[in-house]
Amino acid sequence: MDPEIRALLEENHRLLADNNKILHTMRRNARIGIIFKILVWAIILGVPVFIWRLYFPNVTMATPSDMSQSMEQFQDLLRTYENLPTP
Repeated sequence: MDPEIRALLEENHRLLADNNKILHTMRRNARIGIIFKILVWAIILGVPVFIWRLYFPNVTMATPSDMSQSMEQFQDLLRTYENLPTP
């Protein structure tokens, strides 16, 4: 093989190996970046929820039966207000 062509092939091989190494590093850094972003958003969204549950442990979401009971109480209050004498 011609020495000039051999030198070019070796240089090409060295450049390809270097490029492959750089691409693998970029891919690894992208994966680490995605994991870091997920952790940051989990902290940003999770800390307020944690603090809420820490300071208000007995506050629960209203169930439909609670809502209907509250509506009935509100309607009774309105009926009481309608029956009041006007001045």
